[in-house]
Amino acid sequence: TLSALVREALRRASVHSVRLQIKSQAEELNDGIEEIARKAWRQSYIVPLAGKPGQPYQIPGSQKRSSIKRSINKAIASGVRTRPAETEGDLRIWYRIYLETMRRNVVPARPYRFFLALWELMRSTEMMRLLLAEQQTATGSRIMGGHLFFTFGSTVTYAFGASHASDFALRPNDIILGQAINDASMAGYKFVDLGEVPEGDDDLARFKSKW
Repeated sequence: TLSALVREALRRASVHSVRLQIKSQAEELNDGIEEIARKAWRQSYIVPLAGKPGQPYQIPGSQKRSSIKRSINKAIASGVRTRPAETEGDLRIWYRIYLETMRRNVVPARPYRFFLALWELMRSTEMMRLLLAEQQTATGSRIMGGHLFFTFGSTVTYAFGASHASDFALRPNDIILGQAINDASMAGYKFVDLGEVPEGDDDLARFKSKW
C-alpha cells in the first residue's frame, strides 16, 4: 500500500514537473522505488510517553527535571496559566503574536486563512489544539503566546508556536509545552513529536532536547 501511494505521488509530481520531498521515519519508504533518493534530514525530537491513559508525564533526568520545574514555577509565580483557545478572537490574538515571532525569526508567515481553516475544520474533531499562555494581573489578563498541536493516531505533534520576546523571562513556552506533554500522557498518547531544529539553532535544540 505504501509503495503504491508513493509511486502515484511520484507520477503526479512528474506530470506537473515539480520536485517531491517526503519526510518520513519509515526505513522501507523507498524499497524497490529507484526514483527516490534517501538523505538524512534535520535532527528531530520526539518525547516517548507511557501510552497509558491517566499516567502523568515523568521528566527524565533529575537535572533536566529540576530545570523545567523551576521554569514552570517561575511562570506560575508570575501569574501565568495555560488554557485552550476557545474563540476565533483568541486565534486572532495568537496570530498577531505569530506574525511578530516570524518577523523576529526572519521566516515567511502562513496566512491567517490557513489557521482559520485549521480552526474550522480540525478543532471540532480534536485533531487540532491551540494551547495558550495567559498572564493574570490586577488589571485583567493578556495572552502571551501559544502553541498549536495536531493529534493523529498515537502521536501529538507540535506544529506552530509563538510568544512575545519581551515575555521570555516569564517562561511561557515552558509552561505551555509542559502542560501539552502532560495532557498527551494523561490521554494515553505514545509520543509527542516536537519537530526538527535547523542546523545552528543551538538555543532551540537545547529547549527541545531537555524534555
